[in-house]
Amino acid sequence: SNAILVIRALGGSDSGFAVRWLREHLLTSDIGVQAEAVSSLGRIAQRRPDLGELSSCLGPLATLLTAAPPAVRAACANTLGSLGHPTALPLLLAALEDTHAPVRVAAISAVASCLSTQQAEFEQRHDVVLENLESRQVFDSLHQALKDPEPEVRAAAPRVLVEKRGESIRQLLIETALHDPDLTESVNRLLACMWPEITVEK
Repeated sequence: SNAILVIRALGGSDSGFAVRWLREHLLTSDIGVQAEAVSSLGRIAQRRPDLGELSSCLGPLATLLTAAPPAVRAACANTLGSLGHPTALPLLLAALEDTHAPVRVAAISAVASCLSTQQAEFEQRHDVVLENLESRQVFDSLHQALKDPEPEVRAAAPRVLVEKRGESIRQLLIETALHDPDLTESVNRLLACMWPEITVEK
């Protein structure tokens, strides 16, 4: 439709007007328009995460992340990751319980963008100071994702965990390499990058 073409084109804009216009179309009843608006906002956020208007989209995106069809929910997780807003972290952790695997995979990848490694850059862009969101909850949620029934979800978790480093993470990854045949090779590669002295052989 014409609306979808306009929304897609606005994804190439870096203006606050485009963000405001797209935000108005997030909660429309047309799922195709919704999905396109979410994706276009994500493209803007990737290029211009400093645009102040983007933070006004957090509320509608949070609503869609829990209530929209699966494809829109996955797009929401991706867009929240592109925003990199630390306040999105609780929303993304909750999405790790989503009933659809692609949404869980997107949420895991997006979590990495909201962790404290990104917070200094976010604080500098927006001239704010955030409380530290590194928490046991993040670790526990990703630990739980390593037990997910879907291999693609389990495979996404170590890539985020390794960013947090630390002895407890190293031990968890070693256990994963030993006990999950689907992940032995990929986790071994991560371990080799981070801790070259470790090789796990089953």
